[in-house]
Amino acid sequence: MSLLPFTSVPSFIRIYNKGNIGSNVNSFINVPQTRKVVAVTAKVDQEITATRRSANYHPTIWEYDYIQSLNSDYLGESCNERAVKLVGEVRMMLHKVMDPLEKLELVDNLQRLGLSYHFEDEIKTILEGTVRADQRNFARKKDNLYATALEFRLLRQHGYKVTQGETILKRARDFATKNLKEYAKQNKNKPLTKLVDHTLELALHWRTPRLEARCFIDVYERQKDRYNIVLELAKLDFNMVQAVHLDDLRYVSQWWRDIGIGEKLTFARDRLMTNFLWTVGVASDPQFGYARRILTKWANLCKAYLVEAKWYYSGYTPTFKEYMENARISISAPVLLSYVYFLTTSSISKECLECLMESSGVIYCTSMILRLTDDLATSLTSISFMAPHQATQCVATTKVSDQTIVRRSANYHPAIWEDDYIQSLKSNYKGGELRAMELVAEVRILMVEQVVDPLKQLELVDTLQRLGLSYHFENETKKILESLRAESDDDCNMAWKKDDLYATALAFRLLRKHGYKVTQEVFSGFMDEKGNYKACLCEDWKGLLSLYEASYLLGEGESILENARDFAAKHLREYVKQNKNEEVSMVVEHALELPLHWRMPRLETRWFIDVYERRNDRNLIVLELAKLDFNLVQAVHQDDLRYLSNWWKDLCLGEKMTFARDRLMENFLWAVGVATHPSLGKCRRILTKVGALITIIDDIYDVYGTMDELVLFTEAVQRWDTSTMELLPEYMKICFLALFNSINETAFDILKEQGINTIPLLKKMWADLCKAYLLEAKWYYSGYKPTLQEYIDNGFISVSFPVILAHAYLATNSIRKECFKYFTEYSDMIKFASVIGRLGDDLGTSSDELKRGDVPKSIQCYMHQSGASEVEARQQIAELIDSTWKKINNQEQIADQFSFSETFMQIAVDLPRMGHCMYQHGDGHGIGYRETKDRILSLIVFPIP
Repeated sequence: MSLLPFTSVPSFIRIYNKGNIGSNVNSFINVPQTRKVVAVTAKVDQEITATRRSANYHPTIWEYDYIQSLNSDYLGESCNERAVKLVGEVRMMLHKVMDPLEKLELVDNLQRLGLSYHFEDEIKTILEGTVRADQRNFARKKDNLYATALEFRLLRQHGYKVTQGETILKRARDFATKNLKEYAKQNKNKPLTKLVDHTLELALHWRTPRLEARCFIDVYERQKDRYNIVLELAKLDFNMVQAVHLDDLRYVSQWWRDIGIGEKLTFARDRLMTNFLWTVGVASDPQFGYARRILTKWANLCKAYLVEAKWYYSGYTPTFKEYMENARISISAPVLLSYVYFLTTSSISKECLECLMESSGVIYCTSMILRLTDDLATSLTSISFMAPHQATQCVATTKVSDQTIVRRSANYHPAIWEDDYIQSLKSNYKGGELRAMELVAEVRILMVEQVVDPLKQLELVDTLQRLGLSYHFENETKKILESLRAESDDDCNMAWKKDDLYATALAFRLLRKHGYKVTQEVFSGFMDEKGNYKACLCEDWKGLLSLYEASYLLGEGESILENARDFAAKHLREYVKQNKNEEVSMVVEHALELPLHWRMPRLETRWFIDVYERRNDRNLIVLELAKLDFNLVQAVHQDDLRYLSNWWKDLCLGEKMTFARDRLMENFLWAVGVATHPSLGKCRRILTKVGALITIIDDIYDVYGTMDELVLFTEAVQRWDTSTMELLPEYMKICFLALFNSINETAFDILKEQGINTIPLLKKMWADLCKAYLLEAKWYYSGYKPTLQEYIDNGFISVSFPVILAHAYLATNSIRKECFKYFTEYSDMIKFASVIGRLGDDLGTSSDELKRGDVPKSIQCYMHQSGASEVEARQQIAELIDSTWKKINNQEQIADQFSFSETFMQIAVDLPRMGHCMYQHGDGHGIGYRETKDRILSLIVFPIP
């Protein structure tokens, strides 16, 4: 689409439509064909085992289909005809305006509205007239600063020599800036203050003209002295030029998809749209479409980039002068400006070519400005991506020391939960305990006296558990289940009838969950003579869902339950596809996403309260109690959180260790997930402290510490002696002392309460954790790729679950020294829970961790070891998680062999469940502003109305 009077533009648009430009561009650039991309892919595949850095760039947010769908309503002859007419009217206006100041104002408005390219001859005539001696005295009147400054700017902008004395201009800028800031503070006129703020933010001379045009159209529309003809032309012209840009964009998007680089080079920034924005900014006029298309394609500056890569890998820190001599080229401005010259100039001169080759004059200055502006905006991010030094770091290094260590960083986002916000959390449900006691009593009567049907009793027990209320009714629940178990031995309980799959599966799940031994053979009555589940069960969604949930309590070698899970899952997926009942489909999808047995109980409670409220058979007393209890428990959690936030603030680790994840709230969510019961406040507080310390130390080993520093820190933890701090760098001294004091304080409290010294246990657990971290760091720095078994043998410790469980034991049990061996020797229960945590963490975070520079995770270890694809490796890791859950289920059946309380055993099982919750949708611990934030809000911040 185009505008007149550029008569070449409409034909240019028509050329676009015929596709001729596309073929010309391809012949000029030699766009790689598909076979070339395949060749590149093969090369990449050969080098897949290399340990490579990555900047963890987000993928493109502009999809090809979306770009191709962009169309404009401002194409066509009617728009062209209206534009021609409006341009003619504005041209007449330029001739008719006689007042010199009004002429300059009109020129300025046309420029800022992006319309000046229509009126170049008229503007030139006006400015040349202004330069003549008989016109200049008007604008230079001492009592008209506005007119003088406007004339000066326009003349200089168009290349006319206007004397002033540059020191005067520097003082003028300072004077004007100072007083404009004062005006903005007073805010006497909001629209005018907004304009002043806009100017102070970035001067007009430094702004992108196209973006300024879009902004100024809105400003001009609000001006009382606007010309409506000019305004209409500005809007129409903007939309018509935008239509031309959309044509260019669709073309380059097609080219980018065909070339395949964005898809193949997944480590790099796929930024077609961003590059197109650059070209629109520097070549926005509609006739420069060819230039926009070519410039969007160009992005290679190998020689200057190679110098920067050599600096990085050699650890060399250039001087500021060395940096700038190379960086003015690596910013790519000389290459881009060369292309602009070739694409916008019809007659190329030898003198201009020499100027381009030497990058002199305006090219040098433009490149320097762009380089330094880029560094001011991106240097911290680039350093966190382990990019070469930038100007700010070169200057800082020159001032500090030539020996400054270049450290990696993971570019973690800062904490999103401020202490002031946390301290402001207050619950309105304190004082509701009396009503809760009344409701508990009513539900107890319901369980003992009113519900007598065995199946109804089971359903009530299941409902109370899923609503988070079972801790109020432990004795009643135990009696119901023991009665059920006794009657089932006599084969007289209706739940075991062969024609009731739902009841059978529900009873099986509840009994196994509570530690009763129930054989899988109870499901044999639902199988045919071939050992397959009967086809008549396929339509029983309620029975299938109950069977599916029950099957996840299987142990090793229980093939009937394995088959039950496959059978139920298959037919439940079919049910969801048919979507016969939206509410039921939602519940089924929830189960298929993650089974109940693997879910974090507190989060499941929050979800199930909403589900239960929508059920027709809900009990209003139970529902009221569920909501009230949830909010009362949440109030207790908020008390814990406020205490912990004060502790964390006083400790100052989050503030001092800026390279690490400041994740107090996320660690508190872990603690709430494994120790929900309101009486476990001490446990929640200890586990949150432990988690916060682990997070900081993990980041020291993963991304920040040098190898020598990590060895020293590990030795300090092993010796557990503050005298070893003298050898540590300053940041490690702070971290070690925080760890030392926090853990010793916990041990001291236990010594006071129970008379047992737990320092040997805690020292061993923390030392083992740091040694596991150190081994992973050695693997990373040496480039060693462990086998999957090597990785798991170390990884189940480095995931930190053993340390967490050791502290949980000390916080919940009546402690016995003979139980310490279960932790120091990593008993099966501890190890299995930790393996699930390790593998679940890897499934959610391995891609991100590899990008920021980390040891290969279980997925990559399996790929390297077996030659499997990533999809196959992920499937294998998922199967390992499933098989480890079977081992945990077996452990629960023999829990009485350990000297652990039921509370601790529940925490040990809930910890891997919490791992599923945190890593289900990616790195929920490191990236706390997505699903994790929603979960924190629903569980800890917002009560249920």
